[in-house]
Amino acid sequence: MEEKISPLTIARRLLPLCLALVLTQTYIWTALVGWEEVANGNHAGARETVIAIGTTASPTVMLIVVISIGETILLDSVWGIIMVTAGYLTNKFVKPLIERHKAEGREEGITAGREEGMSEGIATGEADANRRWTEWNSRRIEAERAGVPFDEPPPAS
Repeated sequence: MEEKISPLTIARRLLPLCLALVLTQTYIWTALVGWEEVANGNHAGARETVIAIGTTASPTVMLIVVISIGETILLDSVWGIIMVTAGYLTNKFVKPLIERHKAEGREEGITAGREEGMSEGIATGEADANRRWTEWNSRRIEAERAGVPFDEPPPAS
């Protein structure tokens, strides 16, 4: 047998919100009714005024409960719609934008790394070439001083 669910059932996590709405709206309604009863001044004393407020406000409490449940369900639905829309917009626009910026950042990093590597490579290459020429020249000068023929070719540039 299928379980029957009331259309007025709300999620347990929303019960505090629903109760807060019931109490707030009941207090506001009772205050408005009391204001109207006092403003009209139809009653002889405070006791009669309180009884009039109670008898006028109490029949609407059940309506306030139903309205509060409806408001809670509506707020939950609206919140759900907002969350689904936010997720959709994030996936549709924000994530691709982040990915594009990451890709651009990688390209910039690769380009900068390449340029830095090239300058470092050029500097290392120049230093190595200078070292080889200096060493070759030192050997040539030593050979000249010693009077030994020096037939080693110069380093390639």
